[in-house]
Parts: sequence; structure tokens; C-alpha cells
Amino acid sequence: MKVFKYRVYPSKRQNTVLKRYLSVCQKTYNKCLEYKIRKYQEEKISVSEFDLNKKICEWRNSSEDWMNGCGIAILHDVSRRIDKAFKSFFKRIKDKSGKSGFPRFKSNHRYNSFTMPRFTCKFKDNKMRLTNDLGWVKIKQHRKIEGKICGYTISRNSCGDWFIQITSDVPTKHFNGINHSNNIGIDFGCKDVLTLSDGSSFKNLKFYKKYEKELAKAQRKKRKDVVAKIHKKITNKRDNYCHQIANEIVKKYDIIFTENINHRSLNSQTFKTVRKSMSDGAWNKLSLFLSYKAEDAGKIYGKVNPAYTSKKCSNCGKIHENQSLSDRKMSCDCGYSASRDVNAARNILALGLQGLEKS
Repeated sequence: MKVFKYRVYPSKRQNTVLKRYLSVCQKTYNKCLEYKIRKYQEEKISVSEFDLNKKICEWRNSSEDWMNGCGIAILHDVSRRIDKAFKSFFKRIKDKSGKSGFPRFKSNHRYNSFTMPRFTCKFKDNKMRLTNDLGWVKIKQHRKIEGKICGYTISRNSCGDWFIQITSDVPTKHFNGINHSNNIGIDFGCKDVLTLSDGSSFKNLKFYKKYEKELAKAQRKKRKDVVAKIHKKITNKRDNYCHQIANEIVKKYDIIFTENINHRSLNSQTFKTVRKSMSDGAWNKLSLFLSYKAEDAGKIYGKVNPAYTSKKCSNCGKIHENQSLSDRKMSCDCGYSASRDVNAARNILALGLQGLEKS
């Protein structure tokens, strides 16, 4: 599966129609959630997605005229989202993973997307047609859509910009010319966002830190529109940098290994200043970009357990228990000496290759 994201440029009339769709979806979501909760509390009946779809049709045909503000296919996606929210809720309870997070009602500001089935959209000359209400809407189709289209999601960001995300089923590429000696291990860090086992690294440009004072000033003045634009600028710059790094690594290496990090657990255990640098480095995003770009290019990408990778000598295998975070160099009794991050990256590569041989 692959997602193609394009910027949408609706006219004033089309912008009003899109906002109406979101408003109807948000109200329907809250009404369905209230109905599902009430049914269980009063009658101990668990309402399924199918039952919600039938109820939406009943509401549309009777008293709830506002539901006719958008198509039934869009509203059926609302019931699917509620069903998915409850399944995730029960799964978190079963797995005891963090807060259970019971599905909650959504305000206008928290419902920012709706999904449509694949047969409703048409494309022609940098324009798309979703519904008869909207007509042809301008989009910036900067690349061609590949594979078989499965569905469309229209979303709005905090600045009011609209996007279309097209989910497509693209066949997996198989790259037969993989050179198993052309491999790399990658360690995540704060000063250097990535350190590679060959000794090279990528700096953490700390985009949030650059705009922190400007952001604080806008927040003090309660300028929500300015705050949203600053966050958008930070996100765009960070995403662009992550794409550049991931593209460079995937083009250069055939086999890539990174550490498998629990970002939430790490954020709760570390100091505030370190957490800021970690978030600014966007480790999770980098890992995601490397994963899908490697798969798309037919390369091999894997994650390994990072336990003791920073304390273990990559030359002789001795573990230095007394090695602290402030020690930025690995110096072993065997005579091996290297940067702490380079040493960790080499250990990650060794672990990854071991796992690859076993599989």
C-alpha cells in the first residue's frame, strides 16, 4: 500500500462545501457515539458498525435533515471510525499498554478529515471531481498516481489548508541486485540525529529550537493563527530534512538497520532538554521514512533491540557497565577506540546481520 498526498486549492464556494462535509461528519460521529454508549448502558447491547450504518440511514430519512448535507458513503466512514476507536480501546485494555483512552466526543477543531470510496473521484489536468456539489477542484498533482486506487481521504490542517490523500495498492518491488556487503547500521542521537557505522553522520538541525522564541511570543499574545503557521513551518522543514536524509541513505545502501526504540517510554524517562532534542530530531519519522522508502526501492530494512549497543565494544564484545551518557567515547582494554555513537551503530549493524543470517 502507498499513499499519495496532494495539496487541494478549493474556491470560496468549494471551501464552504468541504467545511459543511466536515461539520456533518463531526455531528454524526458524536450522535453515533452517544447512541452506542446509551444502548450499552440501558440495554447492554453492543452496537456494531453495520447497526450504526442502518441507524444513520434511518436518521437521514426521518428527522435529521442536516445529515443530507453530505453523501451516505462519507457518513458510513464515520461509523467505521467509531468501530475502530472501540476496537483499539479494548485492545489497549487487553494489552495493558498505557492509558486505555475511552473514545470521546469530538469538537469541530478535532474532526479534520473524511474518507470516500474509490469509485467517487475523477482526475483530469490537475483537477479532481469528488462530488456533484464540489465540481472540479484544483489540486497540485506533482507526481503520477501508481497502482490500484483503494480510497480517498480529504483532510484540513490547523492553518485551513486542504489535502487529498490517495491510498493505492502498489505491487512490492523485488530488487535482485542486492549487494550484501553494501550494508549500514544507524544509531539515533540528539546532537547528530543519525550516526552511521561507517563514521558519517547527519546533524540535528533543531527546527523547533530556531522558532521557539517566535512561537512563545505568539502564544503569549494568544495569536492562534500565527501559532498554527509557525508549527506548520517547523513541520514542513523537518519533513523535508527527513525525506532528504532517508533518500540519501536508501540510494546509497542496500541493507539498512536501525535501533528499535520505544519513543513514548523514552520520552517519559528522560530530562526535558533531552526530550526536546529527541522530538526535534524526529526519530520516529525518520524510521518510518527509511522503512517505506527502502521497501519501495526493493532494499532490506530492519530494526534491532538497542540494549547494550552503546556499552558494548563492537571490536571484542566486552560490555562496559560503568559507561554513562556523558561518556562520548568508547575506549576498550582491547585497544579499540571510537565515538560512542559510531560504536553503537556498528553493534546495531552486527546484530542486524546476525538476524538476517538466521532468517
